[in-house]
Amino acid sequence: MGYPMMIAVDVGGLHRIAEQPRGLVITLVVNWPIKPFNTALLGVFFKGVFAAWISPADAEGYIARLILLGATPYTAMLLGVSDIPVPWATLILSVLL
Repeated sequence: MGYPMMIAVDVGGLHRIAEQPRGLVITLVVNWPIKPFNTALLGVFFKGVFAAWISPADAEGYIARLILLGATPYTAMLLGVSDIPVPWATLILSVLL
């Protein structure tokens, strides 16, 4: 899934990344400290919206899946992980690390 994007990378131009680091900085900030929390909040929101239709155990699994998808989109889709509870302390620690 990520292969088409990776073949378009100009490897020879990577040494010039320090000349205009804004794009890299924005990407790192959005993908690590913001996106996992954003997806966790979306999971909590939709857990409340659809609480009448899903069991509490399934709802927790959906939140964990959203967090995994937000933190590592390609890895989460390939792993097929479904029964992993992700506590808030673990989420914060993983973002800090």
